[in-house]
Amino acid sequence: MAQEKTRAFNSNSAVLFDDRTALHLTQAFHQEESLEELLTLAFQQLSALCHAVGLLYRHDGLQLQVEIGKIGHERHHAEYNLDINGRALGSLTLFFSRRQNDHEVQTCEDLLALMFTALNNAIRIIEIRGEERTLIAEDSTLTAEEKSDALILVALDGYPNMRDRDGDEWIQVLMSSVHSQIKSGLRHADGVYQIADELIAVLLPNTTMQQASEVAAKIRILVSSLHLSGSTDAQLTACMGISDARLAKTAEEVMANAKSALRQAQEDGVNTICAFDERMAAAAAGAQELAEA
Repeated sequence: MAQEKTRAFNSNSAVLFDDRTALHLTQAFHQEESLEELLTLAFQQLSALCHAVGLLYRHDGLQLQVEIGKIGHERHHAEYNLDINGRALGSLTLFFSRRQNDHEVQTCEDLLALMFTALNNAIRIIEIRGEERTLIAEDSTLTAEEKSDALILVALDGYPNMRDRDGDEWIQVLMSSVHSQIKSGLRHADGVYQIADELIAVLLPNTTMQQASEVAAKIRILVSSLHLSGSTDAQLTACMGISDARLAKTAEEVMANAKSALRQAQEDGVNTICAFDERMAAAAAGAQELAEA
């Protein structure tokens, strides 16, 4: 079997997927709490996009080993030592029936980068269950907060008017600048994606709603500090809707809840932040019942 170079791989690695694909992949990874299920999903993507035929994951500290597909008999393999912000996440070896070209290597490593924070969450859950079984049994609320991911949707106030006045090309430059400004001000583990012409999504792994609200307040400052030369000198403001996985069963529900919170924020006025909560969930359930009656 040909030996490929072993390399360190961390959460700062670049991701070249388009924003929407990256968001969907990241959400899918974060739906898997089980380490084995997460690695299985990752292997399915790696098989489809990078022609991987086997995956071997090891974490010596937790005495974990997961094998998927064909292991040990293929001619080519690549081994990655994984870490996120200095925290070791074990090693991952991928097996291939042939040598990869440069595009396949980059695609493979982009997928690994998108999986990083979900892998960190899965390992953290294993650690919690191993070290604090009694606490988890007595206080399920704490565990839910540990495992929850939050989503913030950001919409610039006055977007339609700016687009009509300044044109599509200028508004895209503006949205790209807002995207970059937000991304530069957040953690490497946080995902920032433009998912529609007027919407930016910020995915916050392993984040409580209180922490997400604090991030939203920071984003409000980042947006207001952005200045571009254009036909308007008005200060930029944005409304934001926040949701998390506690009140949703699927990634689609997390997104729908964030959109509901964003609509409420926009109704409340410019530069407003609204978090989806139990009251809004009850109202949504009531409206659904009426619609079905």
